[in-house]
Amino acid sequence: ELEGVGNTYILNPWKIFGMNTIKYNPFCSLDAYSDTLYDDCCDFADAIYEPKDKQSDTGEHFDELARDFICTFLMYLTIKNYPEPPNPVDLLDEFVERTISAKELKAFVDEILGLVHPDAYTKRTLNQCAMAMLKLVSDGENKEFQGVCTTFIRAMKSFRGKTLAQSVIASKKESRDLLGLLFQGQYDKGNHDLYISFPQNRMERARTWLRLVLTSFIRDNMNRPPKNPVLFVLDEFPQLGSFNTIVKNAAYLRGFHVRFWFIGQNIGQLKSNYGDEGRQTIMENCTVRQFFNVTDETAKYVSEKMGKEQQIIKDPRTMEYRSTKESYVMTRTEVERTPDIINFIGNEPPILTKKVPYYELGVTYRRACPNPLIHGLEEFKKAENLNRFTYNIQKIHGSHEAHQEYRLRINAAYQKIEKAQNRLEEVEAMLEYKKMEKAEFDRCKALGMHTGEHYLMEWSEREKRIEKEFGTNSENREVV
Repeated sequence: ELEGVGNTYILNPWKIFGMNTIKYNPFCSLDAYSDTLYDDCCDFADAIYEPKDKQSDTGEHFDELARDFICTFLMYLTIKNYPEPPNPVDLLDEFVERTISAKELKAFVDEILGLVHPDAYTKRTLNQCAMAMLKLVSDGENKEFQGVCTTFIRAMKSFRGKTLAQSVIASKKESRDLLGLLFQGQYDKGNHDLYISFPQNRMERARTWLRLVLTSFIRDNMNRPPKNPVLFVLDEFPQLGSFNTIVKNAAYLRGFHVRFWFIGQNIGQLKSNYGDEGRQTIMENCTVRQFFNVTDETAKYVSEKMGKEQQIIKDPRTMEYRSTKESYVMTRTEVERTPDIINFIGNEPPILTKKVPYYELGVTYRRACPNPLIHGLEEFKKAENLNRFTYNIQKIHGSHEAHQEYRLRINAAYQKIEKAQNRLEEVEAMLEYKKMEKAEFDRCKALGMHTGEHYLMEWSEREKRIEKEFGTNSENREVV
């Protein structure tokens, strides 16, 4: 309903088109006294560290080691900085300072072991993580320690710059208020939108930041089911890398009316990130799958997904049906060449629909602002102000459907008025002619021209004048 439209927030660290940005700390929900502190820190460690292909036990060991390092630092900072949670900049600074050498790391472990925490289980977990770090450098610096440090710095180096560093330095209240507005409907009754924007050429820089933000949102929806339906539209989703937090929880969150709309170039990207099994899991968990402008492997997948059909072969000599053969509903080449969108909805047969841009659809083109990338920011702002005015008008006249009916009635009334004006002009012209006719009749009467001969002569002249002025239309002639 239009009355439920809320505010639009923009998380835009690079300030594209000069638009301002809000600030958000993805670690805002970390609580030093929460029973799930270790699990929460592990989720963020998964977001920071992208696992490599698990081809051997050594690779799995290194993945776990890197996550434990990150988790330990994050737990330590959460307890140390309480009540304010740390932010990614704090995590980067602490890691760089404490891992400059094996000696510094040992001193850091001693500090962790001396840290006081009222919960015995949390303290035990933190001590175990610290001892694992100490074991890594007990025999001096080694390649594993250096590899973990390099991996972390590579993932977090984007927070060295001013752009992303400023965007994550936000208070706990400010960040948690945003979560409450987006997912819990707190403080007002509006349904709000959040746009996360960054330049396409900064994708590598923004990847870790974006993974942390999305992890924070997903965790909040899992811990506190949203009051209103939530839709995550993730354009170029495969560019996030292997993101198991979303893949593993998408099916679970569906029960809480949380939907994910993944957009990618081809299924090869999913295969590269998650392997054949992971790619299949993602595709099967999507109720609606849409394909258009696809090629190669994706076109082959679509063709096979559409299935085969039986074709009956007729004998050209006897004109009898003699055999049947199976063939694909659409071949790979036909899938590549079709201009339509191929839709798979659940277990239903595939549906082909026309590809119509949103700005050509009657239900959306008036509600959409021009793309600032194409038309510029000024045109976007003009259209945005116009849409706000239209929205206020619609609130006055009721729902969108009622407003549309109202506009149709207004247009029909204008057409009737226009026809009436045209008819009025015709009547006025006829009246003017009748005045002229009466004046002519009075002139003839004054001159005594009232015999039958003169009357026929005047009538003939009158007929010629009528035909010249009004044509041969019978209705006009009758009026005259």
